[in-house]
Amino acid sequence: MTKIDILGTTPLVSLARAFAAATSVPAGKSMSRDEIAVAIGARPGTGAANNRVVAARKFGLVARERGGKYFLTPLGKRLSQSPDSVELMVEAIRKVPVFEALMDRHPENLHAVKDEELVQDAMSLGATPEVAARIVRLLKSSLVFASGGEPTPSTSTENTGAAKEASISDTVDEGQVGPANEKTSTLHGTGEHDRSRTGLAGHPLIEALLSQAPAPGSDWEKDARGDWIVALDAMLALIYPPRR
Repeated sequence: MTKIDILGTTPLVSLARAFAAATSVPAGKSMSRDEIAVAIGARPGTGAANNRVVAARKFGLVARERGGKYFLTPLGKRLSQSPDSVELMVEAIRKVPVFEALMDRHPENLHAVKDEELVQDAMSLGATPEVAARIVRLLKSSLVFASGGEPTPSTSTENTGAAKEASISDTVDEGQVGPANEKTSTLHGTGEHDRSRTGLAGHPLIEALLSQAPAPGSDWEKDARGDWIVALDAMLALIYPPRR
């Protein structure tokens, strides 16, 4: 797959949050980011509020004027007038390049595809394991919202503080994408781990993550080690989904 500018084009919250931010802007008018935050009941200037406004722009629902205020795009206007339109919701989701690429990769029924396979696909597009896991959860959450359902805990990252406040630009290290891609290239599209190896160690997501760890005995900065542990937690959440 061709690499995608994940840093600049991927929202941090799902379509549900972005839609609420966009529809708070009246048609024909513009509002500042702080005004939108107040309208949706969020605290102005916080990461949670800003991420929703930025997500509305990345889903193609709002655009920004030179003065910094936001107004509804043609898609945003149509969706605010027809909020139950699955077709318009899907059009908004496909405005995000990595979402569109994954949907094109699995055009029949993306929900039936295992999360592990989608994570591998996202990694092949340039995402680190942690970011790839978030991408898959946000995509599935957005598709559930588009179909009129409510996002479930297993497909939404927005219940975690890290997802609310973090920025993908803070978690993606483009220099670390290559090794993960090389490690998973032979496993791409299978969604299964090597049955010749038993236990967690043989799982492709864990192998990809291990490939990003430095050699034993070498220096490993505390912050980088913390990011790796967060990625491990995200992988384990996919491999061992909570029982419903």
